[in-house]
Amino acid sequence: MSHDLPALRRVVGAVLPDIALWLTEDDDLVNLSVAHTYTLVVRTLGGQQRFSKADDFTGAAGSGTIDSGTPNLTIAFDLTGELDLLVAGRYKATLTATRTSDSKPRIWQFYLDMDSA
Repeated sequence: MSHDLPALRRVVGAVLPDIALWLTEDDDLVNLSVAHTYTLVVRTLGGQQRFSKADDFTGAAGSGTIDSGTPNLTIAFDLTGELDLLVAGRYKATLTATRTSDSKPRIWQFYLDMDSA
């Protein structure tokens, strides 16, 4: 099952802040404190893959909302080999969280808007 999230904005050349997400299913936060593996694939709107990553994800139970709460997933980025591959523009990101205990994936998609510095 795929879930769509709102667009996220970052500035070209900046690796901070990390992306903090409140990932839900049926309007309830997904408990990501249990073991999961994660992949994030970022593509141009035309479908060309710019980069993928499978590290620097921190899952949690999470609470609240983006305005007041604790995210259930935080993604840290490297400038080299990740964000340095993006120029200003809009990208489509696909995040997959696969539960380790039974290999069942959840998939979320969002736009990543990169602004000029």
